[in-house]
Amino acid sequence: MSDTQHRAIRTIEHKSRLNNPGRVIDTSLIDNVDPRLLDAYESGRRVEVTNTQTGETRRGHVGCSTGWTPVLLLVKRAYCSSDTLNPSDKVVAIQHGNTYRAV
Repeated sequence: MSDTQHRAIRTIEHKSRLNNPGRVIDTSLIDNVDPRLLDAYESGRRVEVTNTQTGETRRGHVGCSTGWTPVLLLVKRAYCSSDTLNPSDKVVAIQHGNTYRAV
């Protein structure tokens, strides 16, 4: 695990502890995701994600819930709902300017 990924997990744990004082924070749902999702969470860049089971492709920013079991979220727009990300979701492209470049 890279320093950026480790820092992202620690940030997620910290935010969850602030919102849930005294609770044990379970990060098992974010420990097994594509490491590039954690990099995108830390950098704030938009990504294109493909689900390896369904083949569905989605784009958005990576965010995180702040419950006692935090999960990564794919937020399409600032005013829209979000989808949960799971281990079968893989980053296929990262936005650079107005275009997405494959990774």
